[in-house]
Amino acid sequence: MRKTVLGVVLLLLVTSSAAAQTTEGSIRGFIHDEQGGVLPGVNITATSAQNPNPITAVTDAQGGYRLINVPPGTYNVSAELQGFQKLVRADLVLHAGLTIDVDLVMKVGTVSETIQVKGDAPLIETKAAVQSVSVTGETVQSLPLGPQKHWSEFIRFTPGAISSDATNNQAPVFYVHGSGIVSESTLMDGADMTSAINPWLGYSALPTDTVADVQLKTSGLDASAPLGMGLAANVITKSGTNAFHGSGTYTVAPGSWVGNNVTGGTASSAGINQPEFAVGGPIVPDKVWFFGSYRYRGGFLGINRPAAQVTAMQALSPGFVPFNNEFQNANIIFVKGDVKLSPIHQLSSFFNRDSTPYGSNGTFNTGDFVHTNIGGEGFSMRLTSAWNNWMATRVAFSWNNKSALTSMVNTGPTSLNVFQTAVPSAGQLVGTTQLATNANVQSATISPYTKWTITGDATMFRAQHEIQVGVFLQPHMVRQDVITYANNGFALEEFALANPNNPAGGLLPFHQRIYQAGSGTLDQGHFSDNAVYFQDAWRPTQRVTVNAGLRLDHIYRYDDLFNVQLQSSWEVGPRIGVNYLVTEDARNSLRASWMRLADGASINNFSASGSGTQGSGSLAVGYTDYFSTAMNGIWNVSFVTPPSTSANPTVVPDPSYHQPWVNEFALGFRHQFGGQWYGDIGYVYREYKDRTALVETNGIYNGNVFQGYKNVSQNAIYSLTNNIWNWPVYKALEFIAAKQSSKYQLLFSYTQVFPHLAGTWQPNDPASFIQPNAFPFDRGLLSNDNRAASNNNGLDITATGQSSIEWMQQIARANFVYRAPYAINLSASYTYQNGRYSGPIYTRTAAPDPQFGPATVTLSNGRVVANPLATTARLAYATRSDGQFELSALQYLNLRVGKDFPLPRNTKFVVNFDMFNLPNAGNFQGFLSGANLLYSSNYGLGGTAQPPRSFQLELRYIF
Repeated sequence: MRKTVLGVVLLLLVTSSAAAQTTEGSIRGFIHDEQGGVLPGVNITATSAQNPNPITAVTDAQGGYRLINVPPGTYNVSAELQGFQKLVRADLVLHAGLTIDVDLVMKVGTVSETIQVKGDAPLIETKAAVQSVSVTGETVQSLPLGPQKHWSEFIRFTPGAISSDATNNQAPVFYVHGSGIVSESTLMDGADMTSAINPWLGYSALPTDTVADVQLKTSGLDASAPLGMGLAANVITKSGTNAFHGSGTYTVAPGSWVGNNVTGGTASSAGINQPEFAVGGPIVPDKVWFFGSYRYRGGFLGINRPAAQVTAMQALSPGFVPFNNEFQNANIIFVKGDVKLSPIHQLSSFFNRDSTPYGSNGTFNTGDFVHTNIGGEGFSMRLTSAWNNWMATRVAFSWNNKSALTSMVNTGPTSLNVFQTAVPSAGQLVGTTQLATNANVQSATISPYTKWTITGDATMFRAQHEIQVGVFLQPHMVRQDVITYANNGFALEEFALANPNNPAGGLLPFHQRIYQAGSGTLDQGHFSDNAVYFQDAWRPTQRVTVNAGLRLDHIYRYDDLFNVQLQSSWEVGPRIGVNYLVTEDARNSLRASWMRLADGASINNFSASGSGTQGSGSLAVGYTDYFSTAMNGIWNVSFVTPPSTSANPTVVPDPSYHQPWVNEFALGFRHQFGGQWYGDIGYVYREYKDRTALVETNGIYNGNVFQGYKNVSQNAIYSLTNNIWNWPVYKALEFIAAKQSSKYQLLFSYTQVFPHLAGTWQPNDPASFIQPNAFPFDRGLLSNDNRAASNNNGLDITATGQSSIEWMQQIARANFVYRAPYAINLSASYTYQNGRYSGPIYTRTAAPDPQFGPATVTLSNGRVVANPLATTARLAYATRSDGQFELSALQYLNLRVGKDFPLPRNTKFVVNFDMFNLPNAGNFQGFLSGANLLYSSNYGLGGTAQPPRSFQLELRYIF
């Protein structure tokens, strides 16, 4: 049976009922006679081997018909009318969420005469102006996409998707159209499984054979999609049928099969030991079905360390042996049931549990200090009803507690961080070029978060309109972050090398940080997102469909720790799109769309000091920083950061604070060539507006001179507001082409990105005083992640920042599958991503500039505080874009060789051998600490090499 990598023509899951699925497709068209006259009253029937119940419709007065709520599969569509020959259009492959046009011409004759028409299956989306790609689980099983075997590997098919493949976690990280990773949404069978901690796709894991299809929407999202400015992913899971079916799979990649592409150092490698199985079938034939799957996951995740760093660690800690992050006893479970309550009603429910405990030690650790457990439980129940040919409804409930729980292995020792040197800035000493963390980590955070969701919608088909109204209710989401500090609060001590060129030459202490308590609650609160939406797909002519929608979300956010309402805002999300069929055969389509889309409710984290909390204070626990300015162990300077309390909060919400949002305009042209070739060229323009901002309001400035703080009991006090001063702009050209046949499939995509930061400095940013003309920024932009407030600004030597991966400017991907003779399968996956820019280049002055005030200021209560304008950090060039360097491009070539061994009773045994990064390229995905600091020994150096060459063996039994 035909398949395609593109996912527009796909063999999808075997459905258990004709009742509506969550992401059903539809078939529509017009019936004419040979003279072009319309034919009302024609009986249209769609039948499929994957769907036991036929789907029917009758043409209207204009000869039009619409088959709605059509589960994915391969269909024969027949047309019958007295006085005409029966017409059958065979082998129409329908993808979930796809609308295809099938016009038929009937000939005069008798109904007993049947004419069968064959031809290329339609590939063009004819209704919506959405840009989406959908890929079946079977397609992904045919390709060597990535060694981690996470369902989100599907995203590699998406134009504009940029991947970060460092294996420090259970799943890759993807960025789409300039959005941060936390602006994505994850649905399973339409149920919201997005974590309340942040929407990273890695919080939801599934056994491989659970996934039937994934639909990936990247632009032109309709009003029913959850909030989120990035990728909207809907994972469609398999269901049981009237026949038992399933598989058993074992994947192994021992350490001896994993290479190293970091000479003298260690690589971001991954090895796995992963058995899994899946089975589905009937409980009561024709009425009740089940499906279940299980995965055990064990193995290791290598930590990238350059050779110089390993040498330094061994000098600092004799006997140090590089180690990996281990993960064992990861148990991933999925159970699903479907019940056909009546011919028009179907109930479907699933339960998912994924628990992946692993070591999460970072690059600089010289021991196993911290462990994390990622995942949680998710539950969904959905009632879908197809009342007749013109109305369908859906009601659903879901709940999940996907989160991350991080703990220190031993809370006793203080974290000892070692730097090559320490430099003065704002009356303090700041370490540069970190070499190691010799004992423990400074802190660990446990973050249990929960959410539950109620959705309901009704879709009505009348005349040339397809009207949908619905609600999306998340009335109570709960967040909490509880932090534990090392050594009961004496959490951090920092050292510099006595001889910067000799790590074995001794250490000089220069900084200590002592918290007022050994633990504390950083964040505790609840929030909600309750929405209503309306949308219509209007077809005024046979070639034009106009999509118009409006979504209204009320976002409420309350800080239980400080008893403060942080947000109560209405987010208005209008959108409009036009899909125009250039030719009558529906092989050429123009699309254009505009939308305003708010970011997800769970991402409005902010931090005044990098803690990432969402409450009214950056840290609930106060602390004191001690400095030995002579680096002789005498702590002669101290700075107190008071605790954040309800009486003296360090963050005060702006009453008008609301969700960040994006303005998006997209247009494109699709063309279906003969022989099942498909091409799409598009343009996307996005403005990311009103990002989360923290504007410092407590500082006293006399011109360019810092004079202290208004409220002397606190240091900086921030207004939680929206960044109206600057905004990232994303522009991209995208091209995609695909070809399929019975023997091979090909998918190629290319994206060219043009990034830019528009606007000016945020108020009271040090750079706005010191280097006001250096703002322009159009390469190497910093992160567009709303968890961190306004992080495209800054002239702070402690947080200079390097470019973020979401702004890579060229991405090309090619995937190829060939089904050779003798049941041999060959496939390849190639990726090209241009190298990252360094981000702004920084230098430093020998001493602070006195025109901005003294290095320290004594407040009226006698407390000494640092002058934020006394920084010695400077942008090295006229603007932030100037002088940046670029890393070498990332290139991957993955290959698979496999063979099928047919067995009796329509079963088979499959052997696949995968080779990842076959050339063993070692180009860098990021930078070493200080790579953009001219005064750092790491200047110009990349870090975190791409994963090395590795091999995997996969054994599968399919029945």
